[in-house]
Amino acid sequence: MPELLQWLGVCRAALAWPAGCRQYRMLLARGKISPMSDPTPLDPDRTAILAEVLAGSVELGRGWAVYLPAEVSEIRGSTPCLLVYDLWDEVEEEAAALGWKPGLPGSSVRQVIENARRQNERLTADELVAAFAYYYRRDAFIDFDAENR
Repeated sequence: MPELLQWLGVCRAALAWPAGCRQYRMLLARGKISPMSDPTPLDPDRTAILAEVLAGSVELGRGWAVYLPAEVSEIRGSTPCLLVYDLWDEVEEEAAALGWKPGLPGSSVRQVIENARRQNERLTADELVAAFAYYYRRDAFIDFDAENR
């Protein structure tokens, strides 16, 4: 416990930018935390394909969100997404200026995936994308049985 308190004391000033914290860099180097843990709010190069995010190849920790292209008309597995550390107020404005709009917070993405997997453990990429799109448009979890009727 004293080590944790010491770490918190050292990093307290660096909470907004933990990459400046020596302990943070050590944990990152040892593979104890993901590079996605680096909360640089908006990095235009931090993009992924939605199907990859939903398949779990990108871990979305606390504060992370998936942004979608502002002009997206249909959400598909090939839809690009911007991964944003979304705890700062100005991030949404900056992302909009770059052509992105808020999609879902990382916690909601995880819940969508968990809900879909409870219904079917062997989901296809298309089914995960359908669950994401359904939640995004309706703010409700998909019921695959009802959708297949």
